[in-house]
Amino acid sequence: MINAKFFCRIKLTLAWLLSSSIFASTAVFASSDEQGPPVHFLTGSYTAGSSEGINLFTYTPHLKTFENKGTVAVSKNPSYFALNFSHTRLYAVDESANGAINQFIWHTPTQQFKYRQRVSNVGDGPCYIAFNPAETQVAIANYGSGDVNVFEIADRRGKLKKIANFQGKARGKKEETSHMHFYNWESTGQFAYSIDLGTDSVYLHKDDGFRFETEKTLSMLSGDGPRHLAFHPHKNRVYILNELSNTLVGADINMETGQLKAFQRINALPKNTEGKNYAAAIKFSKDGRYLYITMRGVNLVSVFKVDNEGYATVIQHISSFGDWPRDFALSEDEKYLVVANQKSNNLVLFKRNSDTGILSKTDIVAQLDSPTFVTPFTKP
Repeated sequence: MINAKFFCRIKLTLAWLLSSSIFASTAVFASSDEQGPPVHFLTGSYTAGSSEGINLFTYTPHLKTFENKGTVAVSKNPSYFALNFSHTRLYAVDESANGAINQFIWHTPTQQFKYRQRVSNVGDGPCYIAFNPAETQVAIANYGSGDVNVFEIADRRGKLKKIANFQGKARGKKEETSHMHFYNWESTGQFAYSIDLGTDSVYLHKDDGFRFETEKTLSMLSGDGPRHLAFHPHKNRVYILNELSNTLVGADINMETGQLKAFQRINALPKNTEGKNYAAAIKFSKDGRYLYITMRGVNLVSVFKVDNEGYATVIQHISSFGDWPRDFALSEDEKYLVVANQKSNNLVLFKRNSDTGILSKTDIVAQLDSPTFVTPFTKP
């Protein structure tokens, strides 16, 4: 028979367990949004410091750990790279003078990307690379030499063969220098677009297999410095992010001609923001309802809600909790967003509300020297 004094001690012990940090933490981890498999990201960085190239980071929701799993591809200055749909092939730029593209193939036994090919002398300072939708071509934009190069994937081993080049042109009395910063295709692959930050221009490119044609499709305001654009995932629209003016421009795509027609221009910065600030990355949620951008200097992540007519309205500005947020990525399940803060050498993880698009601080941070690029990754 259990006496009253012993029963009282049991109740006190249970009460202490329920109030202890270990048990309370377990209760928090059991929340529905913190369950699920590990979430993976690949990062690119400059390699003048401790980084050796491309690293794998893993966030484990129920443990709330964000770990650097190490280098999965040794590559010089992979400031930007492109993965194929199956995540088995990777092309990374070497952002250096004369530049290069390094190709890697996923090697399951070692859980690493195995080096396969290097294409040298592709241009000065390649800063962007992308696959076309059919994964038959790869294109790069060269900031330093102000040109873009398109390569055919010539065989099953992924060997690249250069098939087209477009050289940006200086303009105006001051002869502004061309700085190509972006080249990518819309989802059907009919049309590709490049961005020249130096001359405030957006170009349209058409390739029918026999001819590579280029024409200017949109002129931004002088000094805008367009950097990247994001394609709406379900509409024939693009959103152009201007690095120097920190503005966002929405434009419709004419799917017969490929021409762009702007319909909205808004300031991306909070009101009364001072100092020098430089917009960096722009990406959509998969449902097309929310658009995210980062801005360096002011060091913010900004969230825009996009209505059915395509108009974007800012709904949140939140600190990047680091210095110089050069890039970011949504996780595959879009429950999380990771920001790469280049100058503070860290990756900061946010929770994301899928219904409202709003981001929340988590205090979860990982360290990496000079991160420049981050993308979600699913191990093959």
